[in-house]
Amino acid sequence: MSSLQDSTVFIVDGSAAGRRELTHLLRPLVVATQAFASAEDFLEEYESERPGCLLLELDLPGMSGADLQARLAADEIALPVVFVAAEADVATVVPLMKAGAVEFLSRPCEEGALCEGIRQALSINARSLRRHTLRREVRKRVARLTEEERRIMEMLIDGQPNKCIAAALEISRRTVDSRRATLMKKMQARGPIELAQLLTLVQPVEEWHDRRLAEMRGAANGLAQQSSLASP
Repeated sequence: MSSLQDSTVFIVDGSAAGRRELTHLLRPLVVATQAFASAEDFLEEYESERPGCLLLELDLPGMSGADLQARLAADEIALPVVFVAAEADVATVVPLMKAGAVEFLSRPCEEGALCEGIRQALSINARSLRRHTLRREVRKRVARLTEEERRIMEMLIDGQPNKCIAAALEISRRTVDSRRATLMKKMQARGPIELAQLLTLVQPVEEWHDRRLAEMRGAANGLAQQSSLASP
């Protein structure tokens, strides 16, 4: 199903007439809508990860539209925002766009421009939700790995060949081959490059490299200390 069919446009406008106007303008999209009189009402009812976008009046009673946008960002709720306002200057609009607003429209809104902004916002939300779903699945896959498989995985994305991995873990290359095949199956990856791409969804590859570097430095320091103690 398309993002339009699966999604809801959440309209937040302090005016009943304004909510009716925006709902009417969205009729060509044939998309579900849900209207709220305030940001507080919206926050009380909205369920996180529910697909859709926010059609938000800038000037609201109580919490402002800008405050609601900031609140969603702080709560890591990736709900794209299309702002509308009767009046707004550049100094007001620019920070909202920099904060991630998809569009800012002056009222009275032109139907075509509003519908296009909503289409774009819903498309962004659909991609975000797909990415979030995959990220959650990748975390589950990583959790199913054994400690040895995780270490092999870290060394694989660090570019180390099987013979080096075998030497570092003090196991045979045949065992590395077997563990590697198992972890690739668990991670549903066809090779180290695809494995690294999956891992960037849950943790930047640089962090894996930094941790491996710290481990190697720790091991080198330990050997140096042992050598020092053994010296007469």
